[in-house]
Amino acid sequence: LKKSSVKIAHILMCAINRSFDEGKVPNDLKISIVVPVYKEGDPMELANYRPEIVSSCLSEIFEQLMYQQIVDFLEANEVL
Repeated sequence: LKKSSVKIAHILMCAINRSFDEGKVPNDLKISIVVPVYKEGDPMELANYRPEIVSSCLSEIFEQLMYQQIVDFLEANEVL
């Protein structure tokens, strides 16, 4: 993964640009798993758990790149 990071980054940027052009996020990147994480107290009580969202690392990278692209755009247009 480390050796191919430049190629992967290019592919991700193309996917992000396409996502912006089409106005939608790829369906595969919308999938996450909610895992209940025990906090404290009676483990039989639902209120003693908090939800933890688990998504793919590709989705996380996509979100960070998309975030940076939005910030860059807003700064370039003096919105931020």
